[in-house]
Amino acid sequence: LRDRGEDVLEIAEAALTRELDEELGIHIGATHPYATVCWRSASRSLQLIGLKVDQWQGEPHPNEHSELAWLGARELAHYPM
Repeated sequence: LRDRGEDVLEIAEAALTRELDEELGIHIGATHPYATVCWRSASRSLQLIGLKVDQWQGEPHPNEHSELAWLGARELAHYPM
């Protein structure tokens, strides 16, 4: 994507904005870089970009799934991914 002159962070922000609207029905304000994790194997590489959202409009609700839960990091181990 960088070869086409697109900023990876801008692409991540646009994807997050779209997905939070589609999945949770919320509209977000500004985002801030939180963490980036890179993973490489012999056949592929993956870059995960974490963005922090401080403000949003709307009440989160599950548009495409049956339930929504707020979980701490330790609680995630009890849910299938």
